[in-house]
Amino acid sequence: MITNDFNKEIRHISDALRDLGYTDSTIGLRQRFWKEYFNFHGSLDVDEKLMDEFLLEIHEVEKNNINLSKRQYEAGAAIRNLLEFQLHGKIINYHTPCQRILAIPLKETEKKTVDYLPENVLKELLSLPNQSDKYGIRDTAILCLLYDSGARVQEIIDLAL
Repeated sequence: MITNDFNKEIRHISDALRDLGYTDSTIGLRQRFWKEYFNFHGSLDVDEKLMDEFLLEIHEVEKNNINLSKRQYEAGAAIRNLLEFQLHGKIINYHTPCQRILAIPLKETEKKTVDYLPENVLKELLSLPNQSDKYGIRDTAILCLLYDSGARVQEIIDLAL
């Protein structure tokens, strides 16, 4: 039978999770697992042995098994939260170091813009090869390919025709 003390303890643990940024849906799921544990054990008192026993018997989770379904993982996380709260009076936030790192602002740097050749300079450059012989036509084609594709000179040299 669920008592007022049970509800009060669940509320305290839920508030601790909420303070760490857990969503209401995650907290609701954890509460369901805590109720399962309460029905299994008769109280919310938990230690490592009881936690392992509950997870093995109810959720078929073997100790140190890393191949878990989402439900098995959530059950384990819920009972670990319960154990942490009873041992430390709070829930340890394992994500805090990552959150601190992610909160570091990115370095403000100037964004360099790509400078293109002005149209008049491009026209002058393309008019330099002699268009009356085959080498001039080839050179113009190579210059156009370089400009249009943004390829490097070595990439053009490596082209196989």
